[in-house]
Amino acid sequence: MPIFETTLSGGDVSTGHLDAVATATRSLDDDQRAAFADAAVDLAESAAAGESVEDFARRCRDLARRLQTDDGVAEFETQRKASRLRRRVDRDTGMYHFHLELDPVTGSTVSSAYLAQLASVRARHCDDDMAHERLAAMAMVELITGARAVDRRVPEVTVLIDLDTFMSGLHDHSVCETEEGVPVPPSTVQRLCCDADIGRAILNAKGELLDLGRSQRTANRAQRRALKAMYRTCGHPDCQVLFGDCQIHHVIWWERFGPTSTTSSRSAVATITWCTKAAGP
Repeated sequence: MPIFETTLSGGDVSTGHLDAVATATRSLDDDQRAAFADAAVDLAESAAAGESVEDFARRCRDLARRLQTDDGVAEFETQRKASRLRRRVDRDTGMYHFHLELDPVTGSTVSSAYLAQLASVRARHCDDDMAHERLAAMAMVELITGARAVDRRVPEVTVLIDLDTFMSGLHDHSVCETEEGVPVPPSTVQRLCCDADIGRAILNAKGELLDLGRSQRTANRAQRRALKAMYRTCGHPDCQVLFGDCQIHHVIWWERFGPTSTTSSRSAVATITWCTKAAGP
């Protein structure tokens, strides 16, 4: 794609943009890559106009998925087959090391269960001076061994998908991904819905109560689901910590009469998600 060579040499795009193109096209065949190259000029212009690497990568990924005749099913099956767990013991320290790789749906399921267990561990050790990494390890050990399993819960998996994609497959403006922005095939979402308890999160609509004014300090479940749909990462513009590792906080402090509301525009939203690195009161 010569257009990217030109824009890179001119300083208009970064190597991050080129990495996004390489990642998006790695699973395409020759004909699909040629079709992708036909759209390269528009992609390069957007990148040169200052589009962030994250937004550019999303557009590249969405274009590649539309070019795949199977809506990404083959890639998803490849991911499932590539799921693996590696375990080793460090002979010098005696510490065990585990490395787990999972497909997007299985990974989202495990992540949901882990985050729920981590919240429980944090609550029990809120007064202890313990590093996050140790709390995380305790949560995972409890989850695997069944320790303190008083309330056995089915993990909640959030998938963002628009109605047209769910009914008819991918289109130019499709959204079909996990809460962390990892794409999944529409057919996989349809399969999940066959035996799932389905909840809806509708922004700026009356389907669920998203504005509690000052009647409640903490965000309710509907608001958390809405924030999941709005944010993939921490609300701070320079922080890429994933949503699941963040805490919900008020933009206008509660002590200063800030409402617990997500009904405002994103620039003025009163309840926002922050990671612990950027968390405020």
